[in-house]
Amino acid sequence: MSRLPSSILPAPTLTPSGSSLAEAQTITQQTRPIAWVGGALDPSTRLLKRFVRPGQQYFRWTEHRALRQWLDAHRDQPTLLIAHSYGASTAVAVIAAGHPVTELVTIDPVGWRKPNGKAVLQHCQHWHNYQAADNRFNFANLVAVVGGNWRHWPAAFAHQHLTVPADHAQIVAQVLKSLRDKTTVS
Repeated sequence: MSRLPSSILPAPTLTPSGSSLAEAQTITQQTRPIAWVGGALDPSTRLLKRFVRPGQQYFRWTEHRALRQWLDAHRDQPTLLIAHSYGASTAVAVIAAGHPVTELVTIDPVGWRKPNGKAVLQHCQHWHNYQAADNRFNFANLVAVVGGNWRHWPAAFAHQHLTVPADHAQIVAQVLKSLRDKTTVS
């Protein structure tokens, strides 16, 4: 997996002025709105929701209207949207409909309808997509296949498209822990 730009990380280790990690996290939380959109099973599995920090917003994949309102309310701020599975499909569809986001991280998107990829790029400054590469037969991968796994479709549009050696469930923790670890490295 290649290293991601520090701009998508939720909390940098140091601010440009050299302030401490605690100060940087406080500044980041105050100036960078972060939202999460969980997949269909996230209410029971909490694959994504367990990473949500205080002060950040969480949406279920069915909450299109609330996500649109949140994005519109933060239109003039550097927003970060992180989404998994059906939640990623929801996030991308809302963005393609004209609701802007600064950075989008999609983790193994699933859904039978795909939005206009060019429209997503018009309203998203940086799109990072992670695709699960472990295709073994298990419940998590079955859910992704039945739900309409996007596989390589985002590669044509995302600014970064990476495959991760994990199944549809494992990829969430693997990607997000990797991003979190990079925030603690000086």
